[in-house]
Amino acid sequence: MVSPIKTVLVIGANRGIGLQFIKTLKQQGWSTIGSIRPETRGDSTVDELIATGSRIVEIDYKDENTIKNAAKEFEDVKLDVLINCAGMALHAPSWHDYSKADLLSHFEVMTIGPLLACKHFLPHLLRAPRATIANISSSMGSISTNIDARVIGYKMAKAALNQLTVTLANDFKARGYTIGVVALEPGAIQTRISKFNGDVDIVESVERMVELIGGVMPEGEPRFLDWRGRGVGW
Repeated sequence: MVSPIKTVLVIGANRGIGLQFIKTLKQQGWSTIGSIRPETRGDSTVDELIATGSRIVEIDYKDENTIKNAAKEFEDVKLDVLINCAGMALHAPSWHDYSKADLLSHFEVMTIGPLLACKHFLPHLLRAPRATIANISSSMGSISTNIDARVIGYKMAKAALNQLTVTLANDFKARGYTIGVVALEPGAIQTRISKFNGDVDIVESVERMVELIGGVMPEGEPRFLDWRGRGVGW
């Protein structure tokens, strides 16, 4: 018996880790939907995503209406996996140099946007027999392992994303929803966000994270895992 095709939505799919998720899952036979920000439509930065043959949707985490419109555009779609992958540059001023606008921007992109995506795409996830939300986090969002004052805006927003992960996992379990939630640390990958610093191969990291996503159980405890499957402290 042929297994039904699974569908994934990757938010932040025009480059880096998000694009690699699309490529990897497409190769594995998934139906893939990748998001781009509206202003990048027609830009050469989305050419690789277009080349995958994925469906493309416009989402800007800073604009809830784009998330609502995307959910409506795909209102009949069954989502097996939602991957919140968009992020912001890691390199930033010292904590006392941050402005209110800097901090709000980090939270809009890396915490509030993912929450709104989970909210508006929840009906799509509930159509799947078993679905998963994967929030791409960072060990820099770990409170228990924090040792310095670098990039506090990034750290705070990722810590809040981890809180979202735990909260949703516990709420879904209490409601009997068959949706698992996991926070994933992809490792030090050379991407635009990291200014192309890193020593982890993007293909290997994403392939392993795909395996981890496949093993998330709705009834299990919320987990924060690195790309190798090792636990990271909240």
